[in-house]
Amino acid sequence: MRGLARKWKLPLLAKELAEQAARKRTYAIRFGYTAFLFVATCLLFYGNLASDGTTSVLGRGRPMFNQLVTVQFWGIYLLLPATVCGVISSEKEKESLSLLMLTTLTPWQIVIQKLFGRLIPMFNFLFISFPLMAIAFSNGGVTSSHLWSGIFLLALTCLQVGSFSIACSAFFRTTHEAFVASYLCFLLLCYMMPGMFAPNVFEWAETRTLPEAIAGSTTIIFSICFFLFFARVFLESRAFVPARNYLLELFRLLDGIFTDMNHVTGGIVLTKDVDLLPGTEPVAWRETSKKSLGTVRYLFRMLVVLELPLLWTFQLIRGPSGGTSVNTVSVLLYVLWGVSVAMVAVHAAGLVSSERSRQTLDVLLTTPISARNIILQKFQGVRRLICVLCVPFLSIYLFEKWFKNYGWDYVLWSTVFVLIYLPLTAWFSLWLGVKIRSQVRAILLAIFLIVTWLTLPLGIQYFLATGFNIAMSGAARYLLILSPTVVIQRIESGVSAVQEIPDPAWAFYLLNAAFYGVLLWLFRHISLKDADQRLGRTKGAAR
Repeated sequence: MRGLARKWKLPLLAKELAEQAARKRTYAIRFGYTAFLFVATCLLFYGNLASDGTTSVLGRGRPMFNQLVTVQFWGIYLLLPATVCGVISSEKEKESLSLLMLTTLTPWQIVIQKLFGRLIPMFNFLFISFPLMAIAFSNGGVTSSHLWSGIFLLALTCLQVGSFSIACSAFFRTTHEAFVASYLCFLLLCYMMPGMFAPNVFEWAETRTLPEAIAGSTTIIFSICFFLFFARVFLESRAFVPARNYLLELFRLLDGIFTDMNHVTGGIVLTKDVDLLPGTEPVAWRETSKKSLGTVRYLFRMLVVLELPLLWTFQLIRGPSGGTSVNTVSVLLYVLWGVSVAMVAVHAAGLVSSERSRQTLDVLLTTPISARNIILQKFQGVRRLICVLCVPFLSIYLFEKWFKNYGWDYVLWSTVFVLIYLPLTAWFSLWLGVKIRSQVRAILLAIFLIVTWLTLPLGIQYFLATGFNIAMSGAARYLLILSPTVVIQRIESGVSAVQEIPDPAWAFYLLNAAFYGVLLWLFRHISLKDADQRLGRTKGAAR
């Protein structure tokens, strides 16, 4: 493939493919995706292949094929944006996009070659699934038109998702901004325009011919052209956009709003900005006095933003009209968990990796402070953030204890898991930030691994129920209790209402707390052990 790219005078595409071929993670991702695809598909196929005997499966290839294509759709939606969103934004971060634009390559050539540098590996994943499609086709029930429609829509989805992600990469200044926009904005577009969502088109085209399926994909084809056009426009118009701190801008906007509102109260000031001296902990002073998520003023404003919707919802629920369901509080709790874990993971993963990206880590290492103390002092900003996030959690737990007549054991266990899961997220993300040199890569990997761990037990439960008709019972419940997602969900439904967890429930909550408490200690220990060597300081430099 690289030889063909050079022969056809595609230097940028050849460079992208050569760089990917030299990375170990390329083959690790390829192996992981292939293993996941084959294992998931075999589990889904098992229910059809072993239901009533060998001859009875004939004619049942259609649901098998539909399940396989659906798994690949979600694989594309989950994996491809993460690989494409940084192709142009990373050039901006390295300040090499200007050099690229000085070459003889036109903007269209840069966009197309960068895009196909990421699409070709994804097309390889589609080719890997062809043997599985052949198994489904050989069982009957799948017409040739339906087979080719599925392949066509999968390829079209790759082009659509890739073109949208590269447009986000060209528009945004940093990779993590493009990463978030690639997922959230595309999800919003598919919600507003269902015709852009390929699984909907695939379901509609199940009983139609291939030309009809192509005609029904007109919206997807037009969206690809639309996204590529804007990617080409943004490549030049936003090539030299200066970096912006959106979080700091949000805080400044809130400052202006609160300042205007403060005239009503007579100008009361809760916290004054005082230029304190760093004292004996200069790194901690820098983290808690000069960073957005470390200062008391900004943390208080973030607390107000999180707490006001909760208090408003509590008032609506307890009001005489009862216009809001009490289940809304549970939904807000799950949203709060997601926001809190994301904020802690992003902040902690960037503690060390951001210093590397700004080339200020070497300056820190020249100080007579041990690397262990540098990490502990930098972690004080994260500790402040966790303490602030505990306040809305405690508000929800106390309200539900009062309104739902839960016992104090509900408040106790809920608080214990907040005090374990959030610090564990922080130290795990910090450990990744120490190991990985790139800030964006450390943040994305931390979020990806955390989300994978949280959804893995539910995925296993789904595949066992769908493919094998096996419910999580008996000894399997002991494995399920180790999932933070299951524990939070079961505690929220009421300690006495737990069904999957055998009595006494508190013993299994204690087991979960002990397991993740040990993990918390482990990640904290390995993050601080040999910290001088991990950060790149020579032996004895801090003495």
